Amino acid sequence: MKVAVDARMYNMSGIGTYIQNLMKNGLYDIAIGKKEELEGIKEIEKIIEFDSPIYGIKEQLKFPYKELKREKPDILHVPHYNVPIFYKGDMIVTIHDLTHIVYGEFISPFARFYAKVMMKIACKKAKIILTDAEYTKKDLLKYFKVDENKIKPVYLGAKEKIVPKEKEEISYLYEKFNIPKNKKLLMFVGNLKEHKNLERLLIAFSRLKKNKEYTLLLVRKSI
Repeated sequence: MKVAVDARMYNMSGIGTYIQNLMKNGLYDIAIGKKEELEGIKEIEKIIEFDSPIYGIKEQLKFPYKELKREKPDILHVPHYNVPIFYKGDMIVTIHDLTHIVYGEFISPFARFYAKVMMKIACKKAKIILTDAEYTKKDLLKYFKVDENKIKPVYLGAKEKIVPKEKEEISYLYEKFNIPKNKKLLMFVGNLKEHKNLERLLIAFSRLKKNKEYTLLLVRKSI
């Protein structure tokens, strides 16, 4: 089976990490995206150059439909809901969450409208819809008329380097980031976007009766 992937989000957080790890496991033969980002990946046999930003008309009109058709993939994996609407081949689509719809107050009305339209199209065109959790499946069934049988929750894995370590191996981090050694740790890992609800996390931590026993760590990618 020849599998293609829309890899334009390769270097982004979240979905980019998802794409990178699937690529490293040799799931794809064809990648659509920037050559300078993808040409070092030995598992990819063919790169189709395409550098249009996501979420817009341009990515639909300039998608490399003809180039992809010439490669004759058995299936195209789109790792986000922004599917190529004029593509006539079989597609697997990953919808990670419905944040743009459920928490529409954090984005513009146009962005929320675009997300709703594109998710509806994605649900209709996809042969299989992958989700990261059962909760996302429930949201899809709630907001869209979609065949439940074609939604497949597949839980995300972890990188090989994410393994338990001895305390001595990570003790240097306490000094590097000035973390108190005599407290228990509560850790948030992610970006600082509004829908991550950090404000409520801080309020909850401030109300924690035993908060003197804990340190709250906010972990994000360095700028």
